[in-house]
Amino acid sequence: MHNKFAFKNIYDTICLHLNNSIDSIQIAVAWFTNEDLMECLCKRLEANIKVELILIRDLINCNENSINFQRFIDLGGRLYWAEANTLMHHKFCIIDKKTLINGSYNWTYYAEYKNMENIVILNDIETTYAFNSEFNNIVQRLSLCETYKTIRPEEITEYANYDYYSEDTVLKSISFEKSGNYDLSRKVVEVAKTYVPAEKDKLLNKYLKHIDSKIQNYSFESISTFTKITTSNDLFNDYNIRINNAIAFYKQKKYMEAIEQLRIVEKNNNNNIELHYWISLCHYRKADISNMQKQIDKALEINRQYCPILNLQALCLYSNNKKEKAILIFDEIESLDNGFYKAPFNKALIYKELNNKDSSLIELEKTLRTINQHLKHNGGDIEAWSILGDCYSISNNQDKKQCYHKAKELFDNIEESKRDFNLVERFTNGLRQIS
Repeated sequence: MHNKFAFKNIYDTICLHLNNSIDSIQIAVAWFTNEDLMECLCKRLEANIKVELILIRDLINCNENSINFQRFIDLGGRLYWAEANTLMHHKFCIIDKKTLINGSYNWTYYAEYKNMENIVILNDIETTYAFNSEFNNIVQRLSLCETYKTIRPEEITEYANYDYYSEDTVLKSISFEKSGNYDLSRKVVEVAKTYVPAEKDKLLNKYLKHIDSKIQNYSFESISTFTKITTSNDLFNDYNIRINNAIAFYKQKKYMEAIEQLRIVEKNNNNNIELHYWISLCHYRKADISNMQKQIDKALEINRQYCPILNLQALCLYSNNKKEKAILIFDEIESLDNGFYKAPFNKALIYKELNNKDSSLIELEKTLRTINQHLKHNGGDIEAWSILGDCYSISNNQDKKQCYHKAKELFDNIEESKRDFNLVERFTNGLRQIS
């Protein structure tokens, strides 16, 4: 029996187990607002994994800002709503009917970024069977949802948790803000205000003032004076501010400044895999392979199955001319996440260097399938369009020009201060070659 627990990096731990599923996923959780966790479930549905989900039908799960549960249903997911007055408060997930994830963690932004939470991962047949029976008992009392409908403000019941909803909304908006999408960040809060009574919308109003200030006054230099928003606890602590600063520096190719910000918070956040990822990536951009490997080693001690770090590990091996070992790491990434399109693409390039034309073409075809599927849901991914152009360039497909132009168009449409200049070289080189 191999039982584990987690108090940190809970999102990463859950995603890891979801991505390793081979047959079925059953989830009973009170609240589910985390878009990235839903994306993970949709990818498993696309891989023909059976996914069932029980949630409370209430304000938090069913407002106009909520997850697109209709996409989940359309992909074959089975969704069951428990009415708010039933107080279905479970928080468990069963993987392949043999692994149980259970604990305090709702699948929300609030749980991920604010609360102290826990999960326990059990590989105990008797316990998992009992939870599976509980899941089936609940399903028998509910109806399968075929068409997702949101709750209108006038339909909100006495059970509405406005405080949790407001803070979860702000944390969701912050995630959009971090990616530079201020308009969407503002829209999410504006919609939330239509649901929350005036006497309870203080936090939402405070965030609106903040985001309006960012929209009107944003500049790269202003990031260092990032505004704090507070409730009973800080929603933006020092970690959030400096990570945001670091990412902004990274996008401007100011790697030393980014590393300086990351090192400050590393002292108190040494077990945060995201932190080690960004430091590793900065070292990679600086071609500092030695320090890159040191950060990768720290990250692997936390989680040896985190695909972005494994990708950097493979690139590090490649930089040290250990191409066969790099291929093995890329194979491992694909076994963990068959939607990680960079793995087969990098293998195709390595096989090409090794003059293994057949293997290179196989990996290239695999990349094309994976990346086209990715772009169906992430059409604004500049790097994906650029890599697709590279794939077509290798296979001498004339669609390469369209892909490079699409990447350039997306890049040009981003406000200059928010652009990631690390993405420019790939599509500009592509355009140069075909001009």
